[in-house]
Amino acid sequence: MQSLQPSPAHLTEITGSTKFFLKTLKEALVQAKLPGQIFVGGSFAKGTLLVKEKYDVDLFIRFKEVTPLSIDRLEKVLLSIAPQATRVHGSRDYFQIPASDHLIFEVIPVKQITKPQAMENVTDLSYFHVAYVTKHMTQKLAHEIALAKAFCTSAGIYGAESYIQGFSGYALECLLIHYRTFRKMLQKLLSVEKQLCIDPAKHYRSSGDLLRTMSESRRAGPLIIVDPTWKERNVAAALSYESFSLFQKRAKAYLARPHDQFFEEETFDLKRVQKEVTQKKGMLFTLSLETDKQAGDLAGTKLRKFHLFVCELLKERFTLIKPLFRYERGQTSVSYYILKTKQTVQEGPLLSMTKHAHAFKKMHPSVFVKKGRYYRTLPPTTPQAYVQEKVRKELLAQMDITRMHVD
Repeated sequence: MQSLQPSPAHLTEITGSTKFFLKTLKEALVQAKLPGQIFVGGSFAKGTLLVKEKYDVDLFIRFKEVTPLSIDRLEKVLLSIAPQATRVHGSRDYFQIPASDHLIFEVIPVKQITKPQAMENVTDLSYFHVAYVTKHMTQKLAHEIALAKAFCTSAGIYGAESYIQGFSGYALECLLIHYRTFRKMLQKLLSVEKQLCIDPAKHYRSSGDLLRTMSESRRAGPLIIVDPTWKERNVAAALSYESFSLFQKRAKAYLARPHDQFFEEETFDLKRVQKEVTQKKGMLFTLSLETDKQAGDLAGTKLRKFHLFVCELLKERFTLIKPLFRYERGQTSVSYYILKTKQTVQEGPLLSMTKHAHAFKKMHPSVFVKKGRYYRTLPPTTPQAYVQEKVRKELLAQMDITRMHVD
């Protein structure tokens, strides 16, 4: 297996670029008289960076108070040293600065806090997360974490974004610090049936105490990983049952027959999808969507929500074999649905409801009777025609979809 972590040469390049940018940024903050402490966070700071085509380095600016004014002032500072900087809107705005074709800096304003409970945004906890992970980090553990990240990336379930609903990097780091090896982590999570509670720092006396104390919204998923730095937070809150089920399926397959392919990110291959359609004697329906929401978590969430809505819509008239959602951080997505036709029966009125029954039979001559009620078999349709019939412009606007194309 090829190394899952960046080569020493890549790390040297990233480190050099980061040091140069940090020096420039510090000088610009001083010149603008904008008080803020900079610290490097994320996977790069923790030593758990996964090898990939484009690396991102998180740079946190700690302010005593994070206000719209301080973020606006930070934006001016960044634009003065990096005109290519872009502002990303979210629960708290942050900034992206492409440093090269292979490196991007994310500059994130956070509140300078001494206790986790004083946090106003989850990013405020990043300082504590870096300290916790680096305290436990060893070369062997970094390798085990890289295995876990690559495994989840390959399955498309790496990331806490709403359109992914998978494992965050910090969640995997906490799991590996707890279980020590990737293989043991798979074995333990594979045995989970409904829900597993993990409290690495032993904040609670028992799982019962945890469930009584933690808010319901934070303990709704398949995994509860109590944040070692703050007892009220579930590190795995973003993980959906759907993503966890896929993780368990792949974990079972890997443990039965380990193979390097489980750590390789699959590139989308339309020919492979079409081959699967042929093998299952189905049909392929393609849906292209566009939103005007900001690229990233916001756009991805809107597009995925509409994709799931269409899944349920198609189930009314077709057998849905497999849905595929393709989104790559822009404002567009493409969904592929492998379908089979199915006979759909519409329920009519009871025969005892004479007036309505007569009208139903007159409108639909080919009806049949079952248990004292009229029914009719709906005429066949295509997924293209059905989706276009059901999805009106008003619905697209309500769901923040600016363009829909079916094929």
